[in-house]
Amino acid sequence: MFEALDLSKYVDQFIDQEVDFNTLLTLTDGDLKELGIKAFGSRKKLLNAIKEINATISGGAGNPEMDSSKRFPISQGRSSHDSLGSARSGK
Repeated sequence: MFEALDLSKYVDQFIDQEVDFNTLLTLTDGDLKELGIKAFGSRKKLLNAIKEINATISGGAGNPEMDSSKRFPISQGRSSHDSLGSARSGK
C-alpha cells in the first residue's frame, strides 16, 4: 500500500509504533501527525486510501466475520509488519 502511494519512506514509523493493518484502518489525521507524518499531502494520501479500503470492506459481500487480511491478502506469507510494505527490507 505504501509503495503504491509513493509513501514507503514512512513504513518504518508504522513498524516501530506496532501499527498493523487493522489499526491502520482506524487512523485519523491526528494519529498520523502523532506518528510523525507532518506533510499534509502524505497524510491526505493515506487518509484517502484508508477511507477507500474501509468503504470496500463495509460494502463487500461475503462473511462479515472474515478479517480484512482474507479480503485484502496483502500479507500472504508475510508477517503482519511486512504487510505494510517492503521498504524496510529494501525490496
